[in-house]
Amino acid sequence: MLRVKENADEVYDAIVAAEKAAAKVPALRKKAGADDWWYYLPGLETLGEGFVAEETLAIALYCALAYSGSRYAVLAALNHGGDSDSTAGICAQLVTAEAGRNRIPEEWLEHLECRDIIIDMADRLEKISFAEKS
Repeated sequence: MLRVKENADEVYDAIVAAEKAAAKVPALRKKAGADDWWYYLPGLETLGEGFVAEETLAIALYCALAYSGSRYAVLAALNHGGDSDSTAGICAQLVTAEAGRNRIPEEWLEHLECRDIIIDMADRLEKISFAEKS
């Protein structure tokens, strides 16, 4: 879809780069013998620092793919050293969209501003999404 959109090459290339980098993570992690694997981010630096939209998306997607949609994906996005608040926010959205709200640690939700409003909106979006699929 992005290939047919005008001026979408940078975004498309960022998505492809993130997918390729994430696919290499399991083998690189095993080779490195990383015990605390969640912080090991091989190839992340090749995606940029997250200060422009396509880099932010690439880093967020990389983390979401490389860390199987877990809390570690968001932690990795927070610890990359660039514009980490943006990358972590988008990564959290990707993880939640794929895995559902139940994958968000309760201790994170406890400190969420406007929690009730956000959860209500998420529930409504989920209902719309499932209604369209049926």
